[in-house]
Amino acid sequence: MADKSLEWNIESSTYVVNDQWMKLRSDRCKTPLGTILDPYYVIESSDWVNIVAVTDENKVLMVKQYRHGIGTTVTELPAGRIDTSDNSPEIAMKRELLEETGYSAENIILTSRLPLNTSNHNNYTYSYLATNVKKVCDPKPDESEQLEILELSFDEIEDLIKNGELQALHTASFLIAQKML
Repeated sequence: MADKSLEWNIESSTYVVNDQWMKLRSDRCKTPLGTILDPYYVIESSDWVNIVAVTDENKVLMVKQYRHGIGTTVTELPAGRIDTSDNSPEIAMKRELLEETGYSAENIILTSRLPLNTSNHNNYTYSYLATNVKKVCDPKPDESEQLEILELSFDEIEDLIKNGELQALHTASFLIAQKML
């Protein structure tokens, strides 16, 4: 149960950025000890889904793509934001898996709901384990995505993690799913 005595009081809020991809909120906060924090920035963003999709050959589907935030091409799990048209994280997960890889899954398990960065982000990532995935169509990535689809062994993904080449939430999603298998 949350300890309310540690919570800050928000005295005022204004949006510095407010668009479909992100909202940047500037809060004036007062801590329980009376300290004023002004501005304290919070990034409001959509929730996301990560998918650990395992084939019958015990390979994990991964996508290689350019990520502008760090300015390089990376290998990652199929993933994406939960759109307003999605009725649930699971619907978003199925949509993203199909769009990015052309695969669908027979068995789906929600493995975790992880906060991105609790100090200044308000969103969560829903992580799924999908097994018995089958290719059903060609991928249909978004216009900003150029994806290379990979099938990697668990050892190859562990090497990506050891080398610092898999982003943090994808690493957590993979390790949690691996424990569940």
